[in-house]
Order: sequence, then structure tokens, then C-alpha cells
Amino acid sequence: MGEMSRGLHQHLRLRSTVCAQDDPNALARVGWAVRRLTGGPGPEDDLAAFLDRRDPENIEDSAERLKDRAGGWLEVMETAADLHPITRACMGYHLWSLAGLGQHGDQLEAAVTAARIAASDVRGAVFAPLAMGGAGGLHVSGLPPDRLARWLDGMNSAILTAMRTLDDIEAWTGRAENLMAQLSGRTPVAL
Repeated sequence: MGEMSRGLHQHLRLRSTVCAQDDPNALARVGWAVRRLTGGPGPEDDLAAFLDRRDPENIEDSAERLKDRAGGWLEVMETAADLHPITRACMGYHLWSLAGLGQHGDQLEAAVTAARIAASDVRGAVFAPLAMGGAGGLHVSGLPPDRLARWLDGMNSAILTAMRTLDDIEAWTGRAENLMAQLSGRTPVAL
């Protein structure tokens, strides 16, 4: 999974040098997310290192520091250490903006952090493409039981969507191999 993600990311970065309409900021964010999902310190170990965010040296004394906001989030997450990783992931996602960790309403950091938490131990998910199931699981409103129910429904829907996509890719691969096998030379088979 990690090698495939890195390969796709590298392909997209190379492609971005050819296609002027590609958004370099979006590609940088994808790169950031891939690096966080495939390795490095986990969010519950060192959130600032995980996010690759630090307070600037010249921050005003009256400003709340990332370390303080992250510390509050980590403290609440630590109290939930006995919960299932998927439940903790949902909790961490929904506490993100309350802790003041989001940047201008951006939920990418929260979603990537939640994905790492969900896959943090053997009881968790290996991969949970939550956004593939629609926005329901990421909807930030309602009581905690309702949010968890939407999270789990969104995860279930996303997993089914991902499985259908993988089935489609597998079928396409079979068709492509059959067509390419009929051509002569080594290149068609390699393709």
C-alpha cells in the first residue's frame, strides 16, 4: 500500500511539471498527506512533528501556541486510550476544530490524523477511505453518538466503494493483459 501511494504521488508530481493547469498547492498537500499516512511519528506520539508544524519564533506573547492547543487535544485523546482506534479516530476528528488545531476551516489535517489513529494498532483499520463514502462521516454536527454512527456508516460506505473500485481495476487489468498478450514484443506485456 505504501509503495503504491508513493508511486502514485511521484507520478502526480512529475505530471504536474507537464500540465500547467495542475494546482501545485493541491499536489503539495497530497504529498504531505501521503507522507503522514505512510510513516513517521504518529499523531498521538508527537502531534507537532506529525503535522510538521511549529510555532514561529516571533509569536506574540498573547497568542496561543500550537503546543498548548495540541497539548489539550492530546490530553483528551489520552483519556480515550482504551477506546477502539476507529472510535478514537472519530473522536479526534471531531475535537480537532474545538481544540483550535484547524487552519481556516481546513479539515485535511484532521482527516489524515484520524486515518493514522484508526490504523494505529492491530485492532484498527488498515485503510479507511472515509471521503469515498460521501461527506456524511465527516459531517461535524449533532451529538457524539450520532457523529460516531455517521462516521461508521461513512466508513462502511467508503469501504464498499473502494472494494467496487478495486474490482473494476482488477477486471480492467484482466482485459488489458488479454489484449496486450496478443501483441508481439516485450513492451506490450510490460505495459
